[in-house]
Parts: sequence; structure tokens; C-alpha cells
Amino acid sequence: TRYYWFNPATGGAGEFFNQVPFWYLGMLLLLYAAAYFIVKVCPSYAQQKAPSSPRFWFFLLIGIFTFINCMVIDMITGDEYLWVNIGYVLKIQVSRVLLYILYFFLGIYAWHHHWFEDGCYVPSAVKWTPWLIVSAIFLDWSFIHSPAYVSSPLEFLTYISLGHAMLLTTAVFGLLGIFYRFCNFTNNILGTLASTSYTMYFCHTIFIFWPSLYMMNMDMHAFYKWLIACIITWPLTFICGKLLLQTPLFSASKKAKINSIN
Repeated sequence: TRYYWFNPATGGAGEFFNQVPFWYLGMLLLLYAAAYFIVKVCPSYAQQKAPSSPRFWFFLLIGIFTFINCMVIDMITGDEYLWVNIGYVLKIQVSRVLLYILYFFLGIYAWHHHWFEDGCYVPSAVKWTPWLIVSAIFLDWSFIHSPAYVSSPLEFLTYISLGHAMLLTTAVFGLLGIFYRFCNFTNNILGTLASTSYTMYFCHTIFIFWPSLYMMNMDMHAFYKWLIACIITWPLTFICGKLLLQTPLFSASKKAKINSIN
């Protein structure tokens, strides 16, 4: 993918390779390939085990890993938003890639142990939601108010990394619990949206780019810009997503999603 973008440093259009909107699709492809080869080497990896529920230390280790990842990556690179191109095929965000691998294989672990099945483990919305709220407040405090109290950049980074680890861990399991409790159903509208979700993401950048660029210099709150861009581009993205489902490239995806809904 190549984009032509206005470069304020040179006053003209600069050509550069950019795959940011699809970076997770490239990582997902590699992780599925890794899982495929693991199954080939160890066929038992594709078999489910006895149902089990995670203990407290399980979530604690995930939080600690996230905290260490934030601290170490930022200390090494000095830029938590650093993007790296690998052979013009894969584009990764260094601070996120290890977490993406972690949660991909966590999903496989959850399948192994029958999470979300009847009578098996499901994150409790009642238990996780208060921790999610506390984590969000703490992260907000870390960014806005902690600079007035810290004595060094390292101390500030510690607060930010701790808040990020808390929020990410509680958000994953808290939102899973909330959606399982209140949104564990489907209908025709949700089924249609589910069947087009992949193709909508695949093409959304084309449509959201123009209103975002047009509103860039407007004196307006960022939330309202985001809301306007969503309202303008959602119908166009949905239509394009439905059309893409009729092409041979995505027809298999359409059948698989509709079948899983039924």
C-alpha cells in the first residue's frame, strides 16, 4: 500500500509506505500461521482439555506482563507509538506487538478450557466493572495529574505503565463480562453487521480519510469530529462491505459468518 500525503516539511506530497490501518491483519496472518505449524508439530494442541477457571494469579501475571512490556519498550525506544516496517510486507507497533501475541494465544487457551460455554468460566461483569472504572480513573490521573507529583521521567513512566496495565487487563475481561451478560444474543440486524464486519474494516480507511482530513483544522472538539466522521462514513462503509462480500475474495468469509450465526 502506498499513500500520497501532504508533507509540511517540504511543502509538497511525500510518498511513503503505510500499512497502519491493516497492521493487525498482517499480525493475525502470522499468528494463525504459527498456530497452524504448532498443531502440525503437536496435534494435541488442537484438542480441548477439561474445563477449568483461571485463578487470581493468572490475571495478575497478565497485568505484570503488560506493565513490564510498557516500561521496557518505552525505555528502549523512547517512543511508545513507534512503528516499524518489516520488508514492506508487515508493519508493527513495537509497544503493542507482544500484547497482541499474548491475547491471541490467550484466546486459544480460553478455547482449550471451554470458557464461555454453558456452566464454564465467564468473566463476571459485576466483579470486573468496578475495577475497570477504577483503572480508567487511575490512568486518567496518571496522564493529567501525576506530573505535578513525580520527581523524574522514570517515575512518570511507572505511573503510566501501571495505569495502562490495569486498564488493559480489566477492560478485556470486564467488557467480555458485560457483553456476555447483556449482548449474548443475535437478530437479523446484528447478524448482518457481523457478516460484514471484516469487509467494513477492510475498506473503512478509504471513506474515513476524507472527512477527517477536511475537519483537521476546524476549531471543534475532537469527539465531535470523530462523531461526524462516523455518521458520514458508516453508511458508505457498510455498502462497500456488502459489495465486497459478493466478490470471490470474501465470499467464504460471508458463508462462515452467516453459518456461525445460524
